[in-house]
Amino acid sequence: MTATLDMRDPEQLDYFRVVQAKGAIKLYMSCGMNVARGMTISKWMAIARELTGKQFAARDYAGAVKALEQRRDTLLTYRQVDG
Repeated sequence: MTATLDMRDPEQLDYFRVVQAKGAIKLYMSCGMNVARGMTISKWMAIARELTGKQFAARDYAGAVKALEQRRDTLLTYRQVDG
């Protein structure tokens, strides 16, 4: 399945950011590896906070992943209903 992403659409851009942040945090949780040199786990957690609007305790990576999954599902539901 191929999908196109319109970077001018705010909802699609948010979906892309949610998926990237979730993947980066899960990678860090599983093996302690950062996705990119400049993107530390604290920066990814700040992005998760920004995207979900929730505050996370220090090192609450599982909570951030869960909140990002809920946000992803919300964005997917929005796209299915909207068009």
